[in-house]
Amino acid sequence: MRDIKPVVDFLQAHRMQQVDVLTNEGNESRYAAFFEKVSQQELKTDTEAAAYLFNSTPSAPRFRKFKSLFKKKLLNTLLFVNEGHPRFPPHSRAIIQLEREHCAIQLLQHFGLLRIASRMAEKLLIRARKYEATAICRSLLKIIKHECANVDGDEKKYAELQQEFQTFYALEQAENLALGYYEDIRLKFINTSLSRRDLGKQALIYGKELAPLLSNYESCFFHFYTRLVQASGYMLQRDYASVINVCQYGIEFFKSKPFEYHRGLTTLRSFILIGCIQLKQYDTGWQVSEESLKLHKPGTRNWFNTLRIQVHLALHCKEYSKAFDLFASARKHRKFRTLPERDQQVWNIYEAYLYFLLSIDQVTSKSVEDLQAINRFRFQKFLNSTTTVQQDKKGYNIAILVAQILILIADDKHLKAIDRIEAISMYCYRHLHKDNDLYRANCFLKALLELPKSGFHHAAAVRKAKAHLKKLSDHGTERAVYNHEVEILPFEDAWDLLIDQLKT
Repeated sequence: MRDIKPVVDFLQAHRMQQVDVLTNEGNESRYAAFFEKVSQQELKTDTEAAAYLFNSTPSAPRFRKFKSLFKKKLLNTLLFVNEGHPRFPPHSRAIIQLEREHCAIQLLQHFGLLRIASRMAEKLLIRARKYEATAICRSLLKIIKHECANVDGDEKKYAELQQEFQTFYALEQAENLALGYYEDIRLKFINTSLSRRDLGKQALIYGKELAPLLSNYESCFFHFYTRLVQASGYMLQRDYASVINVCQYGIEFFKSKPFEYHRGLTTLRSFILIGCIQLKQYDTGWQVSEESLKLHKPGTRNWFNTLRIQVHLALHCKEYSKAFDLFASARKHRKFRTLPERDQQVWNIYEAYLYFLLSIDQVTSKSVEDLQAINRFRFQKFLNSTTTVQQDKKGYNIAILVAQILILIADDKHLKAIDRIEAISMYCYRHLHKDNDLYRANCFLKALLELPKSGFHHAAAVRKAKAHLKKLSDHGTERAVYNHEVEILPFEDAWDLLIDQLKT
């Protein structure tokens, strides 16, 4: 089912009106009913699907044949997706239409209808150039010049077509180079033990190689991945000012285009927001997030992600009630439950911090319903609902550990807090001991370790944690890597709020 479910979800999300494409005469009800069951989450596994359809096991020939035919019908149905759906930004709509017509032209060529294929290709080429569909342009030119050479015999026209073909071929090579460098950085980031600083150096070498080509090629695709490589390099080197600078250049380039390159504007603004958080440039962060929010239709994944960044900014600005209201507006949206599991788990982490702030009277809201929703927070349910992100030992899992301590102390559950704090000691040794990239987290968690040693006495805790907090203060967020995943609430603010609870 794992290769069927994503396609079904996509078609369902885009309100397909052509579901009948999935069916053949005599089988309409079975295919349509199966589609509906999968889209409504009623059938999640092959075992459930086989039992529903044929009261059999997944290995039964009847089920395997049905599943194979259903997959083919799903793929056929994709050709009828309405590119005018509001979920698609204008540039994406244009590319979808280009891809569809390009596919039709290739089929005409394959069927031997070369003349009509060439004529259609000439018309489509105009739009493909406009929307910078490099690979499609190259493919269309190949069809046109082949027809020109074999039928028209126009040497001048052929020479022009060949020159343009070579231009797009070179551009495609440059685009593939930039994409390959970005993929190499991502792959090494995930799978190797290479330090982030060393990986950043490699990314900057790649970026330096690509930089001279920026003036040669006006392709959004090339500029997008080149700026991603450069921004990633500076990010890993903790040079957040350069991250912002590089991304702003990219955004200005995209704004100069006659169409809105939604993908580039969204992604580069997300990098700028990270830089603003690290450098505490909150005013700029708010401005960029508002610009980004305007690009997204409410209920889309990017809209939710931008709202989450705004919640993060509000927490760092100590505008806790504003963070709460933003969180509530996201959680109440009917599309929230359709978000990918990992996205929902990250939202659950933010809910935990807001519950802590509400518990210590730092949050006010005019909506009683929203307050009651947060008050229904359950500690064990929170832990069970963040199992995926807990595997990120050097990212969100640290934020989860901190949230646990904050909540337990706010709820006066000191004995349980001791158990959690003692577990931190081994965690620091295993995952943070020699990791300079998470030095701030190491300092803060060591400060938390002093709480049980001081008997949760305010003055004693302040005295014992003083050295760790001094190191934390000396190592500001501008020197941390990907700190936005770790410090949902700035460590200094979290400590001040926490230690105030020990006064009572």
